[in-house]
Amino acid sequence: MGDDSDEGNATSFLWWMGPTLGDQFPDLRGETQDTKHFSLHQYLGDSWGIVFMHPSDFTPVCTTELGAAQSIMDEFEVRNVKICGFSCDDIQSHRQWLGDIQIQRSTGQKIIFPLFCDPTRMHTIELGVFDPALKDQDGLPLTFSYQSLSSIREKLSL
Repeated sequence: MGDDSDEGNATSFLWWMGPTLGDQFPDLRGETQDTKHFSLHQYLGDSWGIVFMHPSDFTPVCTTELGAAQSIMDEFEVRNVKICGFSCDDIQSHRQWLGDIQIQRSTGQKIIFPLFCDPTRMHTIELGVFDPALKDQDGLPLTFSYQSLSSIREKLSL
């Protein structure tokens, strides 16, 4: 755990590594681009799920990755897999980013899966998906790129 100078901020949680294989994947509850009352477990239901974690909206690789995931959504549906995006930005940023993803893909496809918002970094810290050296202008840690696959019972697996 961090020393006294770190107490009360995100870096004091460096000891927290987040869920590991076989652990219950936390129920992300909060806002997406479409709702203020999202629950990952409720959204997944009996499906498998992939959560794409991204440090920020509008990053080139993340934009391409989410667009590519949307373009093969039929393949995910056949396999009973639901997709969820995740970044540290807020609803307004997510909504703007969706337009950028659509333009970048040049397909006119709209992202139909939820993009979870974590502007306070509460879930980023809970999941242990941050680099303490990578911070935004407010000093909050940014999520690093990470994908997880949760099984039907919301257990973390590969």
